[in-house]
Amino acid sequence: MAYVTAPNRASARRIARAVLPDRLAACANLGPISSMYWWR
Repeated sequence: MAYVTAPNRASARRIARAVLPDRLAACANLGPISSMYWWR
């Protein structure tokens, strides 16, 4: 599994469209994400 961030949705779609046809990725999930962390 690889987790890749992109600056915007258009960039994320370009990345997905670049890797999916050559089967460099099995799928691409695009969506807004909220993260919470505990950090020292």
